[in-house]
Amino acid sequence: IYDTRTASKWSTWQAHSKAISCVSFSPNGDHLATYSNASAALRVWQYEAYGMLRLSQGPKLLVSVDVPNTKELSITQVLLEVQIKWSHSGDIVSLRGTTTTNKPFDAKVPIK
Repeated sequence: IYDTRTASKWSTWQAHSKAISCVSFSPNGDHLATYSNASAALRVWQYEAYGMLRLSQGPKLLVSVDVPNTKELSITQVLLEVQIKWSHSGDIVSLRGTTTTNKPFDAKVPIK
């Protein structure tokens, strides 16, 4: 993850064992949702800060959800059809899209 204001690397970690297809920060910026089409998994991460300068300790995995029937989607389908959406309050994240059999899915995950 890079800070776009300074173009400096802010954080690095392995979120999934395969390529990440979508990412989205929560409205308040405290959480990050990542989706890997190759592993058909949605994960939600929380950043924890410490000390006077509020330095990041790195992300903490809060939730990992398997999303069925998405592994065979092409990267074009994923880019055009799969979206990560947050509720206005940031306490629910959903992954929306279409399965390989053209059925819509909406995986909603509450954030604790």
